[in-house]
Amino acid sequence: MSKSRCVLLVIVLLFVLIPFQRTIAENQIDVSPQSVGFSQIEAGDRHTCAITASGASVCWGKNSTRELGTLTPVENYPFPIRPQDMTDTASAITGATNHSCLINAQGTWCWGFGYYGQMGDGEAAQNQTPDQVIGFANPLLISAGGNTTCGVNESGQAYCWGSGGYGEMGNGTSAWINTSPVLVSLLGLEISKISVGYFHVCAVTSAGAAYCWGRDNYGQLGNDPPLADSNLPVLVSGFGSGMEDISAGTLHTCGLTTGGAVWCWGYGEEGYLGNGVLENSPVPVQVTDLTSGVSDIACGNYHSCAVHNGTVKCWGYGGYGALGDGTYDDQYTPVPVVGLGGTAVAVSVGRLHSCALLDNGTIKCWGYNSEGQLGIGVVDPQVYPPQTVPNDIGNVIGGLSYSGDQPTWHEIIVTAHETPDGPPISSFPTSSNNPISIAALLDGTMYGLGSLPDGDYYISAFLDVDDSGSWPPGSTEPIGWYDVDADGNPDPVTITSGAALYGYDIELLDPVVENFTLTITVDPVGSGTVLVSPEQETYGAGEEVTLTATANPGWTFTGWTGDASGLTNPLTLVMNGDKNITANFTQDEYTLTINVDPADSGSVLVEPLEITYNYGEEVSLTAIANPGWTFTGWTGDATGLNNPLTLVMNGDKNIIANFTQDEYTLTVNVDPADSGSVLVEPLEITYNYGEEVSLTATANPGWTFTGWTGDSSGTENPLTFSIVGNTSITANFIEETYKIFLPLILK
Repeated sequence: MSKSRCVLLVIVLLFVLIPFQRTIAENQIDVSPQSVGFSQIEAGDRHTCAITASGASVCWGKNSTRELGTLTPVENYPFPIRPQDMTDTASAITGATNHSCLINAQGTWCWGFGYYGQMGDGEAAQNQTPDQVIGFANPLLISAGGNTTCGVNESGQAYCWGSGGYGEMGNGTSAWINTSPVLVSLLGLEISKISVGYFHVCAVTSAGAAYCWGRDNYGQLGNDPPLADSNLPVLVSGFGSGMEDISAGTLHTCGLTTGGAVWCWGYGEEGYLGNGVLENSPVPVQVTDLTSGVSDIACGNYHSCAVHNGTVKCWGYGGYGALGDGTYDDQYTPVPVVGLGGTAVAVSVGRLHSCALLDNGTIKCWGYNSEGQLGIGVVDPQVYPPQTVPNDIGNVIGGLSYSGDQPTWHEIIVTAHETPDGPPISSFPTSSNNPISIAALLDGTMYGLGSLPDGDYYISAFLDVDDSGSWPPGSTEPIGWYDVDADGNPDPVTITSGAALYGYDIELLDPVVENFTLTITVDPVGSGTVLVSPEQETYGAGEEVTLTATANPGWTFTGWTGDASGLTNPLTLVMNGDKNITANFTQDEYTLTINVDPADSGSVLVEPLEITYNYGEEVSLTAIANPGWTFTGWTGDATGLNNPLTLVMNGDKNIIANFTQDEYTLTVNVDPADSGSVLVEPLEITYNYGEEVSLTATANPGWTFTGWTGDSSGTENPLTFSIVGNTSITANFIEETYKIFLPLILK
């Protein structure tokens, strides 16, 4: 429920747009082409309205009965948008259950649900756009609640119109429908404040007296028992003076005294009265801890809030986060709102949401966002802590049409661009991190882009057939641009002074798709493969294709030639013509290093003998031992005793042929035994191949060396020879014989 406010008596710092940057204009209130500070906030039931510092009026949220005063693409519109045809001279604005009203230099205007006459235009009908209230000259204050509207003129006279079945007109009647303003029976009193609840109305006189009239089923009139509806104003008990401001909710009322204290009366269940007692009260009770320092109050359907020394405190029903204290609990006494991030100067309360105006011209809203009533660019039935309402109020709205063959149950993505070939603007995020300059709407007849700063934009729309949910469109997705002269070139849309622009229609057309072929060759054949993704016979213009070259074993990819070049792998192509591309490979070459250990112990025959070898080439290695050596096996990149050895070249290889030197025995015999001896030099157990040995035969007395037999022969003594194998040699001796000559003696 709302209460009127003529002028916000604080200095508001304004934000002035300087091409997509926000700066603070110091020490002045400048009616610039786009003033981006707010001066007033008023929460309706499930929508919200505000006035900018330059006098522009905006509303957001529920629009099913045109509470926003203009046509929007969908019933619930989450961007601040101007009521249609209103000048930037607004001084007061208000929101009720299903309608809204404002005062500007041209008079008083109302729009929305009007079947009780709450439009004040002489008719009981709904107004799609603002219509001027008749019979209410020189308006100063305005307030709306339920299906009733009331105002105060510059002379301090109060008028009401709309639903009056419970006496809301305050003139002694109880007619349900009142289509034009009627004077409230407060004659002789100057009214300074007025507030409309759901079925009752309250006002404050310039002398500080508080009066209420209408429904009194819970004591919301505050005039003591017995509870009785009244079609004439009754004085609130105890407040014949001293009241500064007043706010009427659905079933309760709160007043602000000149000393900054808050008193409430009426329905008290769930903590509505803020005094910690869950009881109804037909007389004012003081709200706990709000005995001074309060500068503003607001009552809603189920809860209330106050500005206390720059902090917002709320109490009552806590469901859906409406109290902003970070819980969903009912609070029977005031609790501070968490996360405002600034000093509050005003507060307003709706059904399940609340909003505060800060001293820097920023609006913060919190609570339930089922109809976009928080104004943060999204509509979702979620609960939010305090969120910043976008300062920029430009909107572009138009129709969408498509008559092609694609299924139209997909979303249409509408985007704003700085240039026709540039990306969508995403530099104005809401506090919920959704780009507010991009709107995704179900296929229908209208689109809307909101919270746009002043400037030039190119507006595009495409049917999101692949359900990607974002720009850019696919090559086969229908697309269109705002093109007023239908010359095939997008035309700019210019927003000035935060205007709401209508009629910027877009026709979506199926793209003219050129089909191109892609030919892939591998060189040399058999050296590798190319994976094509997606693999198709033809490709549409702009379609991306990924090529991945994979070398066969023994080959290396060396690059692309033809209609693509370079070594990038995988390679992404954009099909803009027929393409012929070759993937090139070179065969891997490997070296073969052969060593012999020990050196000179043997050799290796390599067949074929080449400087390098191709992958998979077979090579035969034959180890050949030098005399006196024996091949003992391969080590390195080959092992074993196979000789010849067959290798398959699949990498550089280093192979060693290993040999061991042969060892031989030397057996020396003397024949006959004991006939002599043989000196062996050197005397060893075994001998290496080629080692020289000297044998010296020495005859024992009475014997004579006669020569060598066996593996050596001859009479050379000493005998020198080289060992070339196991050797057996015999030194032969003969016994010396002597002749005895005896003289012959003849007898």
